Formats: sequence, C-alpha cells, structure tokens
Amino acid sequence: MEGVTSSDGEEEMVFEEDVPLMQQLDERDKTSRKHAKYILIVFSIFLLLFAVAAVIVTLLVVMDVIEDDNDDDGELWERITSDKLHSHLKKLQSIAMENDGSRAVRLGYNASLAYVQEQLEKHTDYELTVQHFSFQQTVALAPPELRIVDMGPRGDVVLVEVIDFSVLRDSGSADMQAPVYYVGLGCEDEDYENFPAGSIALTDRGTCPNLQRTDAARAANASAVLVANYATESEPTGGSVGGVVPIPVVGITNKAGQFLRATNPRPTVFVNVTNEVMTTNTMNLIADTQVGDENSVIVVGSHLDSVPVGPGINDDGSGTSTNLELAIQLFSMDLPIKNKIRFAWWSAEELGLKGSTYYVTDLLKNDPEAFDQIAMDLNFDMLGSPNYFRALMDGEMCPDEIRTQCVTIMNLFGSYFESQELVFTTTPLNNRSDHGPFLDAGKPVGGVKAGAEQIKTEEQRTLFGGYANTNLDPCYHQHCDSIDNVNMEILLQFARSAAYVLQRVAEASDLRGFLESGAQEMEFKFRAKRDYDPQEELRSRKFEL
Repeated sequence: MEGVTSSDGEEEMVFEEDVPLMQQLDERDKTSRKHAKYILIVFSIFLLLFAVAAVIVTLLVVMDVIEDDNDDDGELWERITSDKLHSHLKKLQSIAMENDGSRAVRLGYNASLAYVQEQLEKHTDYELTVQHFSFQQTVALAPPELRIVDMGPRGDVVLVEVIDFSVLRDSGSADMQAPVYYVGLGCEDEDYENFPAGSIALTDRGTCPNLQRTDAARAANASAVLVANYATESEPTGGSVGGVVPIPVVGITNKAGQFLRATNPRPTVFVNVTNEVMTTNTMNLIADTQVGDENSVIVVGSHLDSVPVGPGINDDGSGTSTNLELAIQLFSMDLPIKNKIRFAWWSAEELGLKGSTYYVTDLLKNDPEAFDQIAMDLNFDMLGSPNYFRALMDGEMCPDEIRTQCVTIMNLFGSYFESQELVFTTTPLNNRSDHGPFLDAGKPVGGVKAGAEQIKTEEQRTLFGGYANTNLDPCYHQHCDSIDNVNMEILLQFARSAAYVLQRVAEASDLRGFLESGAQEMEFKFRAKRDYDPQEELRSRKFEL
C-alpha cells in the first residue's frame, strides 16, 4: 500500500492487489501509531526542557531575592529609604490623632510602643523586653504666673511663659512673693552665706545639676529658685529639677536674670505655680540581637514619647523611626556582627529622661556586671527639623576618661558626611536627651542633631540653607510638630549616617580598642569650624539635667 497524490493535492490511498486489504490496513495503522509515538516523545522532551528552564529561572530569581535580603557584603546605610521612614512616621501620626493629638505617656505612648513591638516581632528575631517602671511627676493644674512687683510708674512687669520663663519639671507649688537675692551658681552651701530666709534665690545655669542647686537653696530656706539661662541662649532655662521638690523652680532667660540683678532697689517677684504630684506607670522597650559579644554591647536609643501638646513626629518620631528601621534592616542583611546590639525605645524623656535614667540606675544597682558590658551609647533625637543644621554631638566635650572614645564616634559620623560631600558642623554636648544618663555613668556617647528651639545664625544659613534668625524647629514642643513638620531629606541623611556608624561599630572585632585607638584628628574637608570653644563650654556647663 502506498500513497498517490491526486490532482487537487491530497494524498489518496492505493492498495496492493496481492496483499489482503485487512493486512494493509493493519500495517498502515501501526505506522500511524509509530509516528504518533515519536511525536509524543519529542513533545514530552520539549515540555521537560521547558519545565527545567522554568525551574532554573525561578531558582535564579529566588537566589537573587535572597542575596538582596541577606547581603552581608553590602552597606547598611544603602538599605535605609525615605519611603520606609515615612511609613513609620505616618503610623505615629495616626496614633497621635487617635489619642487627642499626642503620643505622651498618658496619651498615645502605649499605642506607639505596641506598633514598634509589632514591627520587631514581624521582621526580626530579636529578644524583646518590656521594662515596666513607675515614677512621680508634677502636673500643672493651672497656668503659672511670674511677675516683677511694683516697678514704679510701670507697675508690675509681667513675664510671659515660654518666652520669658518656664517652670521646670518636678517643680513644687507656691503662691507667694518675696525679694530676690542673687547667689551666683547656687550649687554649694557657701553660695548662700548671708542669704535672708524666705527670699527667692536667683541663680545661674551651669556647673551642677538643678537638683543640687535646689537642695542647697532649700537648706538656706529659700522660698523659690530662679535659674537664669546662659548668655549665649535666648530662651528660658528648661528641663527638669531631677526629682520632685516642694518649692517652685523656674527657668528664666538670661536677659530676665540680668534685669533682676541690675534692678535697684532689690526687686520683689511674685510666683504662682500650682502643680500636683502624680505617680505614673510606664515602660521601656528593649530589643537585643541574638548574635554578637554579650560583653561588648552597643546601645542604640531614641525616645518614644512626645510632649502632651503635640504628636511629636520630629521630636522624636524621627529618631524612633530611624531606630526601628535600623533594627529591621540590620536583621535582614545578616551582617557579620561581632558586638551585641541593644535597640531601646525610652519612655518619658519629655518628663525628665525618666526611662533611660531608670534603665541605667536599675542596672547599676541590681546588675552592675551587665552595665559594665555596655561599651557605648548612640542616641537619636530630632533628626528631621525643617530649618535644620547638620550637626554632630561634640565628643570633645566628654569627660577626660572617655573623650577619646566619644571623639572616635563623632569622627565616624563625620566620615559618612565627608563621603557624601555634605557640609556638617558640631553642636555642644549636653544632657538634654537620653544619652545623658549613660554619659553621667561614664559611657562613651554619640549622635547627630538637626536642632530644636535654637535660632539659626546667618553663618548656619550660608552652610545649610533655610532661614536665619528663626528656630531650627519652629514647631518644637508644639501641636504643629506633625508629619508635615519633618524635613525628609535631612532625616534620610541622618538615618543613613546612623546606619553607617552602627555597621562599623557592630563589625569591630575589638570595639573598646577601636574606640580608644581610632580618635586621631581627621582632616575633614566638609566640616565647618566650631563657633564655640568645647573646653570652655565644658567648664561653664558641666553636665546637668
């Protein structure tokens, strides 16, 4: 049997005469089945090759994703993005709006902590600790008053809260008036020699903590304490007394202090402060990496609370978001960490560094060996100020025994900005944020700042842009400190500098030795000159709350 092509192009079957028809049909059927088998085999091979190729492509994609997510050869700072930081800020803003516009300890703080904890549990395997504690605080029951009484034809001179004076946290109450006596710094008992009992002590800020100053005044039977600010600062002295006291302690501007000193005859001042002492329960959140030397711990902190009057998205949602994103990205990269990292979100910073102070004092009292394991502290507070400067905490102002280590940390931040060709400066080190208790206890500290209520100078405007003669953060401690108050450009720069420094200290084989030996004075092309003498600042200010 063979085929013959017809005139219309179709193949016709032709049967052989000597072969039975059924045999010919059977042979043709076998041939067709053989052809179909070959086609099926070829098609199966094609499908197999296609499946293998698909598997290979999938594996390559998965390996690429794994490499992206666990790149132990990359730079941590490159993983920090504006979008991720902004998403955290949006959540903190939402929490504030659900809690009377604030994330303060008695308002949206707990929800803020729950959000950070949820993010850490979702994205890391860190060991989380919620550290509960309580503290006493004073709460204002009425607006305070301060005025200079009977100034001749002008009558009483009324001082304005926030602009001219500020009641320090933990201040006691009184409704009284008395003559003012200037006692200098007012830190020692001899400063009050011949001080009339019942008078108001006018003191200068600096040299000693406010609690020491207040205790000395109380020992001399002062009825109240006024603390005049530094000559270099225009705002009233702020902060905390450092412990609840029974008499009013009021910060005033340097200008107001000079006026009181110069007034003759001796002025009388009326003080009305109505505070109530309350016990507050709150908590810190601490996250420890599972890896790293437990005898070489790096604390990375930021405060999670805001002031009661605002959402605190720059102060300190910016530091909180930076800290959180550092923790998440550090875990995702699987870096060769040599030193344990302890991320911390402190409570009640705005009420006098209560959370970080409790943490440090609790360790010193109950587990001093654990405190000795801490090698250094990084603190991030207010990193997104809209009228910012790009400033490093000045390590030159650390005490002698840890100055070298502090300068090393400062220079690491400087190295990042130098690599990015970004102009930076330094800002005087003080104890106004949560690095303070660590510094007081002898630990090296470091960090960066975008600025708070300070006024931007003409020189700073030339270096960093923005507006001179205006606060670095015009919404500092106000209701307008919302997400719209945050400069995302400077926040990203600071967050990436934090990541750069953290990676280098985390991977240091001998961290303490590195801090000791790495502080040689570097030549920074993009570092602006200081407009102050750090040692003179250190002598005049010391460290105070």
